[in-house]
Amino acid sequence: MTERLPWVLRPVDGPAGCRLPAGDEHRAWLTGHLGEALTTDTRGVHAIPRERLVHLVRGLTERFQRVDVFLDHRDGEPCGPRCRDAAGDDCVCSCLGRNHGGGEFWRRCPDVAAPALVGDSGVRRRHLISTATGRIWLDVPFEDKDEAKRNGARWDATAKRWYAPGAAAGGLARWAAKPPVSELLPHEDRGLGSGLFVDLVPSSCWFTNVRSCVAPADWERLRRMIVTRAGGRCEVCHAGPDPSAKVWLEAHERWTFDAASRVQRLGRLICLCTPCHTVTHFGLAGLRGRDREAFSHLVAVTGMTEAQAREHVEDAFRQWRERSRITWSLDLSMLTDAGITLAPPPEPGQRAAIADDTLTGH
Repeated sequence: MTERLPWVLRPVDGPAGCRLPAGDEHRAWLTGHLGEALTTDTRGVHAIPRERLVHLVRGLTERFQRVDVFLDHRDGEPCGPRCRDAAGDDCVCSCLGRNHGGGEFWRRCPDVAAPALVGDSGVRRRHLISTATGRIWLDVPFEDKDEAKRNGARWDATAKRWYAPGAAAGGLARWAAKPPVSELLPHEDRGLGSGLFVDLVPSSCWFTNVRSCVAPADWERLRRMIVTRAGGRCEVCHAGPDPSAKVWLEAHERWTFDAASRVQRLGRLICLCTPCHTVTHFGLAGLRGRDREAFSHLVAVTGMTEAQAREHVEDAFRQWRERSRITWSLDLSMLTDAGITLAPPPEPGQRAAIADDTLTGH
């Protein structure tokens, strides 16, 4: 196992292990990518939850261009229906992942050599490599996807990202990807505003959010980072995307408000599914006729009684009325300190008109 490149080992039982090249910046990246504290043994091998392994290898591949992957299988365990019907990529039986119902990600990684027995342990180990392809990744905002596709862009359903085949790169230069946004955003409080609650934006700041201040391509970089570090799941209810039900993963801002200084500071970016995001913007849900749907989801996820949920919504609106009396200044230093270029937010006197135009469709 080389020390110049990262490697990961998934044993037949227990957590996986990961060894990174030397450097505190790599360890910091790993902590941010997983979103949790690391457990490291005396050899410098970091323990990785099995369910986060594919997520980790994707991130390592993007960062280092190549990752050595070692997958252990029980040589004497016959393959059966449980393996063939399984989801995910975690096969440990003697089929070596060939018959596994999931396994889509590992099938894309070539074997370096024939699987070999590990001593007399009864374990057969595969050695795969995950490498960055010749594709040129793109940052394509949703509103540009049709134009990019006409110009030759292709969609990678596994990576959930647009890319340029080598021959088509020239016509797609405007969407060329910038370096990924670090998962460790400056000053971000990853514990701010945990759980599901109604989080109403003061009317003086309606529709003047982060997205309105960030170029579309940079917003796509931010959104992708937020979804990736969440493991492709809602950070509240843990649901994944379901296009058939029009459920997506969306980025939401958590703010802190300092009434004395009248500063509304961005404190966290969180990944929410569409239903959880709808609850969060309960006032907007009401304007769009989705408040009953949002209320039901609030009760289902939090376990509140309907009476408790009604009281919670009323308290949120009381707080909203108080905050809406103030014209807030936006502090987006969490993004500017991460190298994101922002357009100046609308002046306070313009925000009411922007909100009215957005709601009425003018």
